[in-house]
Amino acid sequence: MPLIPTPMHPEYTCGSCTTGAAAHTIVSAIFGSKEFAFDITQNGFTRHFQSFKDFTNQESNARLFAGVHLHCPIRAGEDEGRKVAYFVLSSAAKAIRTK
Repeated sequence: MPLIPTPMHPEYTCGSCTTGAAAHTIVSAIFGSKEFAFDITQNGFTRHFQSFKDFTNQESNARLFAGVHLHCPIRAGEDEGRKVAYFVLSSAAKAIRTK
């Protein structure tokens, strides 16, 4: 059973997963493979993460557990996010080189 009422819209690529994967890809490109732990506090509740990958995985799984998305749109969103990040990174590198 989902944790929240299932939304009344057709299944689309997971937007949260797209954003999370793009952010993970960009952060990894900036900081390299070095992992670091961090906390996020929202509404008085603090979550601890061992790495940004840990955060991204939990974000994707939350969409599944909540009943908002199935596996396929989650994976499609993650793939789309990585592709967008690679495009942005390559475009930013070109812009920096031309200055």
